[in-house]
Amino acid sequence: MVNFLQRFLARLREFFPSPSPPGPVGQLPEPVIRRVLQIVFDPRLPSHPNQRLSSFLGWTPVDSLIQGYIQDLQTSSHGYLQYRVIEKIAVDGFPAKKDGFSYTVDEYLTWKLSLFPHFAGRSQGIAWNWWQYVSDP
Repeated sequence: MVNFLQRFLARLREFFPSPSPPGPVGQLPEPVIRRVLQIVFDPRLPSHPNQRLSSFLGWTPVDSLIQGYIQDLQTSSHGYLQYRVIEKIAVDGFPAKKDGFSYTVDEYLTWKLSLFPHFAGRSQGIAWNWWQYVSDP
């Protein structure tokens, strides 16, 4: 089903290409280059230690998504905005929320696959404590 939908959307884009944004008037400004840190939360499945959650759920690989986003920003800004991923951190788990709650893989799959948020009341929104992943131990 997913492959069919992807092929259908690709074919549809051939008939309705995205228009290019108009070019800026006058001289182009100096590009803004931002160096960024990429943090990916993609736990391994307990029952299949060699398989990541993203692969199990059939999600698009994160590197493809990030490169597409970077390219979209660069294209829509006419080269003005340029991101460079200078470091990648892969976390074998879920981010801890500010209140300390963190899903286990089983909890997340129970919620995700049943489409019923069993654990919504256990955390406070989507804010998470990212600092613990970038600070030195």
